[in-house]
Amino acid sequence: MNGLSDQFLEMAERHVRDGEQRVLRQMELIAELESAGHHDTARIARELLATLTDTLNTARAHVALERKRLAMQVEFSPRPVSPPLSGNK
Repeated sequence: MNGLSDQFLEMAERHVRDGEQRVLRQMELIAELESAGHHDTARIARELLATLTDTLNTARAHVALERKRLAMQVEFSPRPVSPPLSGNK
């Protein structure tokens, strides 16, 4: 892997972690809204949660594809070839 690819993957993984935190926080907010009797607002918050969850799943899939792509780059990268041995044995 090269430095730029590593940085890109790290950034994508950080975005996934941030998205996971947003989803968890949204779930907490929904619970608070429901317990306070704000059912209409909680319904809207659940719609937002669905969007956040879809976005998170897309980001997770992207990270998985990027990891696979980088693994294939490493697997199929050219390896140095040793020069043939000279002389008779």
